Amino acid sequence: MQCKDWTISNYIGSPTQAKQVIVHHKKLNLKVKFVDMLTYLQPMELKQAAKDFGDGYDDKKGLFPYEAFNTDNVNEVLSKSEPFTMEDFNSSLKKTKICQKDYQIYLEDAKRFKNRWDYLQFYNEQDTYIMIKPLMTLISLQFKYKIDMFSFMSMAACSNAIKYAKAYEDFDINGVYPNFEDQSQKFYLTENYWQSKVRGYQLQDKHQRRDTTNNVQDKDFDIDVYHLIRSGITGGLSNVMHRVNRAGIDFIKRLYYNKEAKKVTVLTTDHRITHVVG
Repeated sequence: MQCKDWTISNYIGSPTQAKQVIVHHKKLNLKVKFVDMLTYLQPMELKQAAKDFGDGYDDKKGLFPYEAFNTDNVNEVLSKSEPFTMEDFNSSLKKTKICQKDYQIYLEDAKRFKNRWDYLQFYNEQDTYIMIKPLMTLISLQFKYKIDMFSFMSMAACSNAIKYAKAYEDFDINGVYPNFEDQSQKFYLTENYWQSKVRGYQLQDKHQRRDTTNNVQDKDFDIDVYHLIRSGITGGLSNVMHRVNRAGIDFIKRLYYNKEAKKVTVLTTDHRITHVVG
């Protein structure tokens, strides 16, 4: 949508199918977001979506012969007052023809309009109207969990938000949760354990016939190269922890950094984990 007053400020999707388009008014501080409804559904046609989430489809959308005109004769064809013929509804793209029953439905609708332009406007309005109920249904389904559907980009993102909402629906931020004695098994890293891990990796390499001739060795370490690389690193060291968190069993851990000793210590608090999400 590029025109005199509006411009596209954000586009998400492929060149042939837009998932989300945000247009911005050039003079007013106004933005309008267009979102493809199918991003919030499993793969299906709009016709099926209208049936599943709305009030039906076939009896409301209407019929229109898309191939009855082109850019050269559109005004001439649509300015006529007589109805389209059955042959006008033939589709070379889909290899389909209109049946007599559907054509009679079109004729009854066409009687109400002065020309084909007016019928086209009616058809476009119906094409939009049938999607209002499905959209409202989807919005209501998400809002049941206090989820704003249009704040997310896909059905998967909405589902993830609902998962978190369900996990915390009975959580009281002002509640007092009981403490329990920590019975979890402690893990201590020993030299024998580490050597066993190394031997295990060596056996895997041997079994898979991996080339280990270029593995890093002590002699490969160059202190000058280390300082050169380290000087270009922004930020500090990271601490990666692999834990199993169990609701009602494990305690909440906190990381404490000792500036003088330059060490990170894991502290076990008196508070037990009550909710686990993920």
